[in-house]
Amino acid sequence: LTGELHHTVAILTSAANRITQRIEHHRAPVILSREDEEKWLNPDMPVAELSRMMEPFDSKGFNAYPISSKIKSPDANGLELLKPTGDKLFKDYDRCLYERLKYAEEDDYVIREERLVEGDQFVLF
Repeated sequence: LTGELHHTVAILTSAANRITQRIEHHRAPVILSREDEEKWLNPDMPVAELSRMMEPFDSKGFNAYPISSKIKSPDANGLELLKPTGDKLFKDYDRCLYERLKYAEEDDYVIREERLVEGDQFVLF
């Protein structure tokens, strides 16, 4: 090990939930609860406990909306790819990821957190 720091990302998936089923997709991202965050990073965590954390997340408090099909291209880049191209799947309060993020576009390494109103599921940006 060289001690060199690498910024990497991995998206783990699980079985489909209510949202991904509705868009006819067979997988959903694994989303950890606040209490599972530290457990996940523990290298001594038993495999059975890790497997339990990889259950499909409760979709309550989440929603989805269509975006550009250009997102599928490895060459595509930019916040415009997240701009909604249609209505949300489920009626809910007005939240738009694209609108919240477009102002932070200049700083590629900003990580901030948004906790959802209901439950303890979260998304990091």
